[in-house]
Amino acid sequence: MNMECNLSQTLELAHHDVFIGEIAMTYGDERIMVDGKVDYSALHPLFFTMDDNGYWSLGERIAPAWDVGKVMVERGSL
Repeated sequence: MNMECNLSQTLELAHHDVFIGEIAMTYGDERIMVDGKVDYSALHPLFFTMDDNGYWSLGERIAPAWDVGKVMVERGSL
């Protein structure tokens, strides 16, 4: 997946710059699409985190959000 962004503002900080933008378009390879939607099990995103200068990947799907959230509220877990 690729995102095309429009740069709105650049904040110049002491040790680095922060870029603020707006997503204009998102492109996805047909190999990760199923029925016009992203197949997240086929997508292997990469994330960079500044606090540990690390690259991270996304894990597997755990559960449907709303159903699990309701159960957690009912059990007093939230």
